[in-house]
Order: sequence, then structure tokens, then C-alpha cells
Amino acid sequence: MTDDPRRLAAVVAVLLLAATITGLGVGLLLGLAGDDRPSTTASGTSSGAAPTASPATPSATPTPRAASQIEAGTTKDVGYLVASRREKDGVHVTLDRVVFRTGQAARDYARRFHKDPPGADGVLIVNDNTLKRDLVLSADVTVLGTRALAGSSTPVEVTLGTLRDAIASQGSRLLLDLRYDELGYVVEVTEHDLP
Repeated sequence: MTDDPRRLAAVVAVLLLAATITGLGVGLLLGLAGDDRPSTTASGTSSGAAPTASPATPSATPTPRAASQIEAGTTKDVGYLVASRREKDGVHVTLDRVVFRTGQAARDYARRFHKDPPGADGVLIVNDNTLKRDLVLSADVTVLGTRALAGSSTPVEVTLGTLRDAIASQGSRLLLDLRYDELGYVVEVTEHDLP
């Protein structure tokens, strides 16, 4: 390639023109794919039939994905719910996730990180991640409590109000199992009893 500035300017102009045409083409395709409204011509007439709703069939609005901060594919969790609040899209809770270690892995972890060794049950609850996750409860969430939530040795269904009161008073000490639906909503909260 030569050092001729005119030739360099021509190459730059061709590259800019190609990038502009590509951008316009992508924008046009995205605009067409994302717009299901009928288009209107310059004369103001519609180029497509207007959508009609049948009065006999209710309009099915799909449920949006929850704003829960969970990894894709996660179906369950365990941890402490340390806060709750009501938002426009439902009740939000803040999860402080824990991990269980058992057996030799639990003993090695405790020794390596100067933690208390696992109890008689051999389970070490590890809570060393500072990340807190915001989760959205399903409108029809099921809450199952035992000792702390229901004063029972077997799981009993309790109200969402009971759970929210417990979160406010003992959230960081109340270990809970959570189950999510495919949209990321928490559909079940169960008190986790350790032996």
C-alpha cells in the first residue's frame, strides 16, 4: 500500500460508507422484527389489518420474568432472608445465600479459613460471600414453617405476614430453603431445620 493521502482517504470513506449501510440495514431489520403494529403509508392508510380482540376470549397477557437476581437455570436456594419490602411487582426479599459443606470438605474448609469445625451432624454452613440477592415472591407463594415460624415439629403452612415478621425480627438467624419457578419467582419458602 502506498502512502498517498488521497488513496488512504478513499479507503477510509469506503469503510465508513460500508459501516453506515450495515448499521442502517441492521436497524431496519430490528425495527421490522420488533414492531407488530400495522405500518402507515405516506397517504395515512394502514398497510396491514388492525389487530382485533374477540370479546368472547379474554386477552392473555404473558407473565413477565421476575426481577429476581438469580442465575439462569437456578431452581432452588438456601440461605437467610434478611429484608423484605413491597414493590409494584410484588413482595421483594433479600437473600443472603449459604453453602453447606459436609465431611472432610467441611473439616478442611474450617481449618483453612479458621472457622469453627462442623457440629456433630458434620455440616458446616458457609456464608462468606457478601453478595445479597434481590428476589421477587410469587403472588401465590407457599410458606412452610416448623419450629421458628409455626412452633411445630412438622412443616405447617403459614402466612406471608408471618414470614415477613420473622424476617424483620430474626432474618439473619432463620435458615430457609427457596424454590423458584421457570420465570425466577420464589414459589416456595420452607424453614430449614438443622438437627
